[in-house]
Amino acid sequence: MQDVIRQSDRVAASVWQYSRYFSPVVSPEFQLSLGEGGTRLEHVTEWGETSDRITLYVKREDENPHGSFKDRSLAYRISLARQQRETLLVLSSSGNAGCSAAAYCAAARIPLLLFLSPDTPSAKLAEIALAQQTYADIRVVLSRRAMRLANYASAALQAVNIRPSLDDFSLPGYATLAYELQEQLPEGIDHLFSFATSGSSLLGMGQGWQDLLARGVIKHLPALHAVQTKGSIASFFDKERFSAEHSDNLGISRSRREQTVVQLIRESVGSGWYVLPDEMAAEQAELNERGIITSWEGAAVLSAVKRALQTGCLSGRAVAIFSGKHRTETPVDINSYPQIESIPDLEAYLHRTFPR
Repeated sequence: MQDVIRQSDRVAASVWQYSRYFSPVVSPEFQLSLGEGGTRLEHVTEWGETSDRITLYVKREDENPHGSFKDRSLAYRISLARQQRETLLVLSSSGNAGCSAAAYCAAARIPLLLFLSPDTPSAKLAEIALAQQTYADIRVVLSRRAMRLANYASAALQAVNIRPSLDDFSLPGYATLAYELQEQLPEGIDHLFSFATSGSSLLGMGQGWQDLLARGVIKHLPALHAVQTKGSIASFFDKERFSAEHSDNLGISRSRREQTVVQLIRESVGSGWYVLPDEMAAEQAELNERGIITSWEGAAVLSAVKRALQTGCLSGRAVAIFSGKHRTETPVDINSYPQIESIPDLEAYLHRTFPR
């Protein structure tokens, strides 16, 4: 691995070093940090036959305390909720945001109602269970209609739904990636590739770059590239590749933020890339051979970078975001969690759990 990657110095770990950029401002007494941010930027010195055309870096967001860049978002979001005296938060998640939200809500002592798919990897359920051990008011419901039931529960309980695709206050934490990368690569970034589900993380990063541009810190936005395995954002750019028939569980079909994210990508002269499962698997195998252990999303991003190189549209400095870590499966009894699929059953659960 040493002959492949040279590590940059790790910057100070905490999103709050960028608190001057945040809006709304969170007072210091409400700021929570569990060591998020300050992740390594690794320079890939030998990579592929066409690596001489770009200087490639990998941003290791999989090294955040709870395994993904969702830590950045939730550190700010839960701190703001603490300042605003919120008494209950609701979230639906595929897993990574749930791990982060459970940890930060436990630290803040803010009750959380978390809706997850029954197919959520057991390692993520086990990590959430650790937060539940420290704070009993982290409640988990399993459902194949997690997003819809979370929306209903949020309205019924008058509790804030902090799902990033719905909640604009979940975006500022992602902007810290732009600020941090600018410090690590002050000479500038030409291209940035990141996996996208709803596009909220890319939008938050883009807002950070726009802020730096407005302040005169940078002269141009990096070209932003959204990488997807399914979802509508990539279809605006990778039309020949996009097909609902080629999908896995790493995304959602459509996004409320779709048009905003597409507009941001176009303004930055970036693109969207649709990655097929076999391409992702091949890249994962290559990474494993090099001793680089990360999630499938990271493999998808590198696969997209290679495709972009083949089209001849890349030059200069490019950064690939490894947004989440690979977790080893852990035995978990999912029968210990309530499994709810209907609104009447949810109403009954809410009545028992949150009596008024």
